[in-house]
Amino acid sequence: MLLIAIATASCKRGPTAETSFFPASNEVEGWVKTGATRTFAAADLWKYIDGGAEKYLKAGVQSASTSDYKFQNKLEAVADVYSMASADGASEILESEPAGDAKTPPLGDSARLHSQSLVFRKGPLLVQIVAYQQYPENQQALLDLGRGIEKRLPR
Repeated sequence: MLLIAIATASCKRGPTAETSFFPASNEVEGWVKTGATRTFAAADLWKYIDGGAEKYLKAGVQSASTSDYKFQNKLEAVADVYSMASADGASEILESEPAGDAKTPPLGDSARLHSQSLVFRKGPLLVQIVAYQQYPENQQALLDLGRGIEKRLPR
């Protein structure tokens, strides 16, 4: 009986923290989640970002979760949340990319907004959103999705 109770309780648990990072379809106006969230342990990160995983491993990545989105049926984007061992690791990755002409919107602890991407960190979490197309409304749409994700991150 005890084993049945334990098994039942574990099945009733809600989604893991990693999958709850991502807003459901239309939770952020205009954005539709187009697939299941995929999660990669640090040892398997190369399966997702082959050739780029090493810098994340050196910065202390523990896992990465990713979800695909579509904005108003025309802009496709991917959102990634990297769970790092510390805020320093998230900051290291954010600062390793050239700032160029990036804007610095008030999002998380630090953020950079480019024409087709948004990256921000909040504590030990690093969020990257990349749009596959270029449209005039990209930056506002990326910011909206970023804010939707930020609301779901632990405080």
